Amino acid sequence: MTKDKENRLAGALQLNEQRRLDRLEANRAIRGRDDSPLEERKLTQQEAAAYSGVSGTTIKRWEAEGLKTVWKGNSRRYRVVDLQEFLSRRTRGAGRHRTK
Repeated sequence: MTKDKENRLAGALQLNEQRRLDRLEANRAIRGRDDSPLEERKLTQQEAAAYSGVSGTTIKRWEAEGLKTVWKGNSRRYRVVDLQEFLSRRTRGAGRHRTK
């Protein structure tokens, strides 16, 4: 193979690999999967439940109690920062007792 053909082949392979990486990145963005830090991610209900160590039903109850949600397309998501804030508020309030 001549040097010219080798250079063209190498260029074509590099371009093909770049296109593959671009498609992969686009698919991750569409599906909400990215390499961003955990604090910036938006979790599904099940992911938020696993992160918090509770059930999905508890996450729904917490939402009714004030857990913030964000919408991504047609699905609601929970930011890790909002989960941490909500949990810290619940922990601080856990020591309080109601009096009649």
